[in-house]
Amino acid sequence: MKLLIKERTVSINFKEPISIKLADIKGKWVVYKREAKPGTVNPPSTIINYVNVITITGENTAMGEITFYQSNKSEMLPCSIKLTNAGFDLRADKYNWKLFVYKLDKNELVFGDTDVLLYFAKRL
Repeated sequence: MKLLIKERTVSINFKEPISIKLADIKGKWVVYKREAKPGTVNPPSTIINYVNVITITGENTAMGEITFYQSNKSEMLPCSIKLTNAGFDLRADKYNWKLFVYKLDKNELVFGDTDVLLYFAKRL
């Protein structure tokens, strides 16, 4: 008897991050799905629920709010957002996320790291 084990694959092949503009991500985004490679996300990881880009403060910087959970505790904190070559950095209090963007259109944002965890978000 043979047992076949299928490796989980990302539903759409996101290989290369894309460049974005702050104006394109301004607004509130809710994460509706996450995809992680097995064994890459372990407690006490911080998992993003919402990103709200409120005010653009410069060509590559903005202020907003982030809602995330860690160890069954949810937190909403003000955050700073800084664009990078292929995504953005989010900083909130002692937390920092370096996020790549793989898809951005009017209503959907796919961000994270394809080797670890991808977030799929819709605009509210």
